[in-house]
Amino acid sequence: NHTSDLLIRQRERLNRRDDARTAWISGVSHDIRTPLSLIMGYAGNLKEDPSLSEEQRHLAGLMEAQSLQIKHLIEDLNLTSRLEYHMQPLRSAPFKPSALLRELISHMYNCGISKDHAIDLYIEQEVEQMTMTGDSTLLSRAFSNLIGNSIRHNPDGCTITVTACLTPKGICFQVADDGTGIPDIIIRSLTGQLLDTEKAPHIMGLRIAMQIFSAHGWEMVFTDKNTIHIFGDSTSS
Repeated sequence: NHTSDLLIRQRERLNRRDDARTAWISGVSHDIRTPLSLIMGYAGNLKEDPSLSEEQRHLAGLMEAQSLQIKHLIEDLNLTSRLEYHMQPLRSAPFKPSALLRELISHMYNCGISKDHAIDLYIEQEVEQMTMTGDSTLLSRAFSNLIGNSIRHNPDGCTITVTACLTPKGICFQVADDGTGIPDIIIRSLTGQLLDTEKAPHIMGLRIAMQIFSAHGWEMVFTDKNTIHIFGDSTSS
């Protein structure tokens, strides 16, 4: 009974800690949202102001870009917290992974990527008309994080290859690049092999991708430092 009481109290303390963490993240995100929107708005106006010099407009553009980066980091922090505590509802519905990948990559090109980067997409004929069930918005976010990670960490350019093929267990997605690759410490941290959490690197984008795939019952595997495989169940349309 004494041991049981200790375990109950320990569980209650952990729950209170997790609740406090979630509330703190939500509160800080809410407090930052308004001033950040003002900064982005002012920076956007200054960037388009013809009375300013080209250098001043360039600096304003940098301010706007960095503010947008902060906004995305806040959104990632909220999302990873909700996924970790199973607070993010999955809006599951049938979708075609071939269409999802094409729309995502088309959107990334339309938003503008540098001429030094290229994204190649290969979809097996058997996968073209297949459907899967899941939250297509979250899954698109996960694939976007993987592709974006290759772009950000290869500023001098690289070719990213996205592949979807059929396996006996379902559809296998592959995201690979010919760049510098993911450092070993990041792979070890994501796969739970890094015991010293204080040395864990900043890996928000990859962690969110892994959490999203896991929430769908999919598996994300680091084949090597340049290749990630995602295995998901599928049903024929």
